[in-house]
Amino acid sequence: MPIGIIVWLGTLGTFIISVSGLPSASGSSGYNSSAQKLNLSIPENTPVGTVVANITLALFNKSSGLSFSIVDGDPYGRFSLSPEGSQGVLCVANPLDFRVRPRYDLVVLLKCADINDKPCQLSSETYSVKIAISDVEGYPPLYNTTCETPEREVRPQRLFNVSKIISRYETGWIHTSDGQSPTAKMERELVIRSDNDVCGVTAVAGLNSLADIGWANIGSASGATASNCSSSQTGMTVQAQLVSRTSPDGVFQDLRKSRLIKPKWVNDASFGYFWVYQIDAYQTSSPATFKCESTAIHFQISEDTTIYSMQFTIDKLGCARGKFGPWCDQDCVCKNGARCHGFNGACLCPPGWIGVACDIPTQAVVIVTVPRQHIYIGSNITLSCTAVHLNVSSIVLKYRPFNSNASKVLSNQTTVIGFTRNAFRDDYNGVYTCVAETAGTRVVVEKELVLNVTSCPPNLYGTFCNHTCDCENGGRCDRWSGCVCLPGWKGKHCDRPCSHGHYGLNCSSKCSCQNGGVCDHINGTCFCPEPWTGQDCSRLRAKLGSRNLQLLAILVIPALVVIVASARIVLGNKKLWNDPLRHQEEGILLQELVAEDVVEEEESVNRRLPWERCEEHLTVVKLIGQGTFGHVVLAKLRTPGKEPVLVAAKSVSLAHESGDGSERCYRDFYREVDILISLHDQSEHREGDDQRVHPNIVQLHGIITQSRPRRILLEYAPRGDLLHFLRGSRQKPDTRLSDLLRFAVHVSRALQELETLKIVHRDVAARNVLVTEDGVAKLADFGLARDVYANTVYVHTTHLGQDDLLPLKWMALESLQDGVFTSHSDVWSFGVLLWEITTFGEEPRYPRVYRPDCGQLVRLLKRGTRLEKPEECPVSLYRLMCQCWAGDPEDRPDAVQLEPGLEEDMNFR
Repeated sequence: MPIGIIVWLGTLGTFIISVSGLPSASGSSGYNSSAQKLNLSIPENTPVGTVVANITLALFNKSSGLSFSIVDGDPYGRFSLSPEGSQGVLCVANPLDFRVRPRYDLVVLLKCADINDKPCQLSSETYSVKIAISDVEGYPPLYNTTCETPEREVRPQRLFNVSKIISRYETGWIHTSDGQSPTAKMERELVIRSDNDVCGVTAVAGLNSLADIGWANIGSASGATASNCSSSQTGMTVQAQLVSRTSPDGVFQDLRKSRLIKPKWVNDASFGYFWVYQIDAYQTSSPATFKCESTAIHFQISEDTTIYSMQFTIDKLGCARGKFGPWCDQDCVCKNGARCHGFNGACLCPPGWIGVACDIPTQAVVIVTVPRQHIYIGSNITLSCTAVHLNVSSIVLKYRPFNSNASKVLSNQTTVIGFTRNAFRDDYNGVYTCVAETAGTRVVVEKELVLNVTSCPPNLYGTFCNHTCDCENGGRCDRWSGCVCLPGWKGKHCDRPCSHGHYGLNCSSKCSCQNGGVCDHINGTCFCPEPWTGQDCSRLRAKLGSRNLQLLAILVIPALVVIVASARIVLGNKKLWNDPLRHQEEGILLQELVAEDVVEEEESVNRRLPWERCEEHLTVVKLIGQGTFGHVVLAKLRTPGKEPVLVAAKSVSLAHESGDGSERCYRDFYREVDILISLHDQSEHREGDDQRVHPNIVQLHGIITQSRPRRILLEYAPRGDLLHFLRGSRQKPDTRLSDLLRFAVHVSRALQELETLKIVHRDVAARNVLVTEDGVAKLADFGLARDVYANTVYVHTTHLGQDDLLPLKWMALESLQDGVFTSHSDVWSFGVLLWEITTFGEEPRYPRVYRPDCGQLVRLLKRGTRLEKPEECPVSLYRLMCQCWAGDPEDRPDAVQLEPGLEEDMNFR
């Protein structure tokens, strides 16, 4: 009888069985010869228990009467033949793994045959069953240690617990306990999916109450989205989206296909909206709190607006041993003490075991250190060598220094090695190798461990880490040199300021102060005695004529009186006003007060006073940036009644070679102060009882202007400015442009806030965007940008009669031509920022001219020349850039239109 092709359809793939050249039963025995073969092809993720072939049916065209056994070709017991009642049925007995074994050549013995209704007879016929295992993408699941979940003794009902859900409209906070918030169901009814590759969690909550649907309708009609989210944990990100069942964008259908929409939600039309939360980089075992805020919700009838905010906490509970999945309802397949990952059930095999379920033994040698982490010079380190699934006759521990090709035997044992390096030294670093050899048939298995220990325990230094640092004034402890002092300090413990006449790093800079001027030991600023002034106290203060004296009396003296009186009331520190050092900036101060309206100056002073902080409350940690006109230090600010906070303290310096640079620097310093204070005073954002600036604008923590040096105390962003972040991302091949565009979205929201408050930034660029620890971009003018980048992107010019440093290649045409700065010119600069992001931080360059001057650039732009499209930039994104660079400011998108324009490109790849 001719045998054709039999196709078995399974839930995870198609099993193809082909039999070649099988003759029909003939002869006295009636059996086929052992040359017959059965070829199978099955995917590696075929579930245990799945039937892959019926040998009796395939070979003999009958369903029973034959009994088989597997006698060879399956060393790991991956397949089995079903027991009596279904003889010849071949099944998957244990999890398959393409990496371990991609092909099995089974030898199947025909044990008993019942032919022509005669009693079962013994037989020795064998048949070949060849099984090809096909590789399946994404299988077996990956065990990602960065988002490992705990194993619990008790049996939790879910891997994650969502709690402390609070929602807020402008009417105030509404807790879920009243059952009326749009997220009340999240604590008891969710669809959760975990993504092990990115340590991600997706949670979906269906909304069906009248209050929920009402608010969702209003928000959806006004185009509001809850997309501005932040996390309390470092590195974690969260995105929130309100999805409508009837939205034409297909998101609801995608969620349904992904099984993130419950069947009852599909069938019940009252579930009209769904909250979707996507959390990535969930790498912490402690609870994480998330905050999300919608864009403005507009009421068409009353023309009022409101903002919807939500806060919730997710705790990674973990599943009981042997369980995994969001609801801890799936069984792990891990064996032999392997750890099961709570996200996807992946197994972390102990040494000597491999395979999906860690049930396939393999010969291995294990080498570990005790302790495994926090290994320091001078510590005692024990190395252990163990052989697994090996009948060893000897095991040897060898050591090879980095600078040598010769190895030295440290220990030679018959079973297990435990070797201790006492008081670990630098010359102990190198490659340690465990070599195991079996008895009888000689098999050698090796395992290497590289040790490169270079650090001392905290606060210790020296060749043997036997000296104590005890650094003061922000100094850090270096392994070899001990305390490394911040600028302005010296001594073994950084406990002494620079000697008279010296300042700066290592006290190596010599002060230029003349005529008895006192030099600041940190930045070299000269504090001049009367009647001297200037950067080095070399100029006599100009005498004032009678008319100028009258003007001074009318304008300046009342203003100074107000300043002094107000500062005394607020600060209560009268000693500051008798300090002769404060006269060093009097010349600049008088120039500003005479030139400006005294009422405006009084108002500025009054606005600044509540932000004034004391230098005594500031503890400098380390220097994080330095330029010609100022520096930035990381410091800890202690405010009475509040928790200490880390700040970036930006100081302005007057010690430099340019005679007019200090005036510009001084002017920019107070301009930044006044803008930041205005942003905070006008902001409607709050955190608890505290008024806060917009979450995508750098937070001001205070100013210090009544002592030296003068400082602006800003929110500290550990990841630095966006320009350096982009350039650092070039070395990371897995960085996607779509991931970086979220920073552009954050900046666009900051520009919306500035446009609403009628404040113009004038220098929107990657160098002026800070990246926080949790990956949030914040628009700032960090103060040192014009200083540090002065030799590249800023051009010294007397533009429109005023001496300044200008970022020409970021400036709009009207700003270059007429000195006009508006929210429209900020949008132009935003387009250049997008160009920086798509090029991973390259400096903008126009065709045929690298660094044009102001006149050249105006001519280029008026001819229609623009920055060219970067290679990897999507066309739609470059189109948005060109819209930002429209010659007519009115043709550019408003700040509020930038974010929707970026949404398409956020998902382009």
